[in-house]
Amino acid sequence: MSKQKIGNPSFTQYDGIYVDSVNGDTIANGAQGTPGNPVKTIADAITLAQSKILSKIYLKDVALGAGYALSASLTEGYEFIGDSEYFSIGFDFNSFDSFNSVFRNLTLKGDMVDTDYITASNCTVVTLNLGNGTFNNCEIVSIGLYGFILNHCTFDENDFAVNTIDCSNMNPSGAGELHIDGGTVRISGLITANSIINIFCTGGAMVHIKASCTDGYITVHGDCTILNEGTSKLRDFTNNPKKETAVNITAINASETSVFDLAPVTDIISAVNIYRNFRYTVDKLRLKCADPGVNTVTVRLYELINSVLTQVDSFDITTANYATYFSMMDMFGVNHLSGDNLKITVQTSAGGPYVVTGSYVYRSSGLTTN
Repeated sequence: MSKQKIGNPSFTQYDGIYVDSVNGDTIANGAQGTPGNPVKTIADAITLAQSKILSKIYLKDVALGAGYALSASLTEGYEFIGDSEYFSIGFDFNSFDSFNSVFRNLTLKGDMVDTDYITASNCTVVTLNLGNGTFNNCEIVSIGLYGFILNHCTFDENDFAVNTIDCSNMNPSGAGELHIDGGTVRISGLITANSIINIFCTGGAMVHIKASCTDGYITVHGDCTILNEGTSKLRDFTNNPKKETAVNITAINASETSVFDLAPVTDIISAVNIYRNFRYTVDKLRLKCADPGVNTVTVRLYELINSVLTQVDSFDITTANYATYFSMMDMFGVNHLSGDNLKITVQTSAGGPYVVTGSYVYRSSGLTTN
């Protein structure tokens, strides 16, 4: 895994307690928690920090395997800072509570406590589970938290097995938010009803929704490509047009058959979360009908007028013109359609059923309020 060089944090300032798990010593043996005389354990660092009223704990660069780990839950939060040009210093939560601590320049791993909420910057997240957190400019390998916000984190697009956001631990009505600048992110295990993942993309990111996502909501915004293998409710608000959707229906006499029905979507996830798709644009439509003989197949266009879905236009297909693949311009005199609710149907005057084939391309823009 590549590491981003970020510069050496200041280990020459005495604004915190210094820890070296390899070369440090205990308070009992005279360690003072200074750069030249560091303590050996986080527990001793906490003791000194409390006595000196300091909140920063600097972790000396040691082999990743040696690293550091919590040995007990904290009773107040601290700022843990790695002394490395790279994210090479391991920090294991070890199933203890960090009491909403802050982490910088570290490799984070292990099981958190479910009520813990950390803030991490310039870290690598290897395998971090349970708990909650905000992650800024971090490298994400695998994460499985109850709730999270990922701001401008990176994902290695070449490794298919990792870079996964595991949502299986999310609580009902839990929320995850990702801000992605390129790369690939994989969403897995979203199985909890009313949980929601909001993804905001730039730089042509790839969002891979895996088949293990079977419930909850996923909304995707911005410049990205979506590979959806799951059955969670997907709200696609990306800038990219949708893929072409095939039309293969029949026009019958008893009722209208929808070519498409792009209806308003309002998902009330909780009292404070409303996610609404508020506008559709149809960029392309082609329709061709089988020969209706002496009958007429009518294509009807519906739009919202004063909040009521209303027929605004229609077009007749007969035996004289059925061989044509009709466009929106042919049928309705427009090159595209745009609105909050768009619907096109077909119905035959008698006889049938008559096969109607073709395709359409649409896109949507969304509004999210919290």
